Amino acid sequence: MKIFSVLSLLFFVYFPALLSAQEEQQETESSIAAQFEEIMEKSSNYKNYEVVRQDWLLDLRDSTLQKIASLNAEIETNKETIDKLNEEVAGLNAKISALEAELTASNEEKTSISFFGTPIEKSTYKSIMWGIVLFLAVLMFFFAFRFRSSNVLTKEAQKNLAESEAEFEEFRQKSLEKQQELGRKLQDERNKRSKMA
Repeated sequence: MKIFSVLSLLFFVYFPALLSAQEEQQETESSIAAQFEEIMEKSSNYKNYEVVRQDWLLDLRDSTLQKIASLNAEIETNKETIDKLNEEVAGLNAKISALEAELTASNEEKTSISFFGTPIEKSTYKSIMWGIVLFLAVLMFFFAFRFRSSNVLTKEAQKNLAESEAEFEEFRQKSLEKQQELGRKLQDERNKRSKMA
């Protein structure tokens, strides 16, 4: 797009100057041609030779040299203009290259993320992050399952413990009662023996 604008600028600057130079050249050529025609018409004939006044030839020579000098000056001016425009084009091309490099760097920066100091594309970064999230979710479900199963086992063990403690308490009570009953019977037997003795 910028190259197009530079070329159009060159066209609009250089083309009118070229047209005016061509018009001036045509005018000068026509005036030089008109001067030749005038000399031919005003000159007189002498034995099949044209006799031309010397001052007319000198005027013609001066105007021709003047036109050649002005054309050479115009050529130099046009060369300088072309050189300047070429320098501008080169400068603009360098700017375009720099801007394209900046644009490329900016696009790369937009599509990448720095992850632990390493630039990674956003799609790769998203894949890594979703992989981590999925891994953590699986890990959470695994530990939740393990917790639930161990919680069930713990509750069952507590229930079994409570039942065992209840049975043990019942057994202890029965044993205590038996021991007391046996202690009473023993005492009764001692009392009987001591009365008998």
